[in-house]
Amino acid sequence: MCALDRYPDDELTVVVLSNLQHASIPAIAERLANLHFGRHEPRASVPIDPPLLETYTGCYRLGPKYFVRVTTEAGALNIHARGQEPLRLAYAGADSFFCQVRDMQIDFQRADEGSVVALVDRERGRDFVAHRVDEALVQRIEQAPLQGADHAGVDWRGFRLSEANRPAQ
Repeated sequence: MCALDRYPDDELTVVVLSNLQHASIPAIAERLANLHFGRHEPRASVPIDPPLLETYTGCYRLGPKYFVRVTTEAGALNIHARGQEPLRLAYAGADSFFCQVRDMQIDFQRADEGSVVALVDRERGRDFVAHRVDEALVQRIEQAPLQGADHAGVDWRGFRLSEANRPAQ
């Protein structure tokens, strides 16, 4: 995927190349041109009550062994994936947050009774849903050996099929 935008009167050419099929290349090219022309206005955050921030904190599962942790620090929400630096999120309103240093939006989903049950990570033109999970489960999975154990820490190396479940020879 690529974009080539020319602005000959302004002596500007914007080239964006990507090997990600779902990347929003035209939007990236437009944002780059807007930066050059001084038309970029950073998103403004909305004030939020600190007790409301606490309802979002916890662990969220993006994949079998991939989790993100949402924490609060100095009156702001942070999202942290293992092996990466935490990112500070700004409140946009209505269970929605955004990152000012990365093109990312986080929308939290609530159950009918009002508890936060998942987050949707919207970035690079894709939505990644992560369901809220218990911290104890996350620790057990992250500490499980990588070989010979499943995600719950169960060692299957000695597992044998019973005669009834053994495939026919």
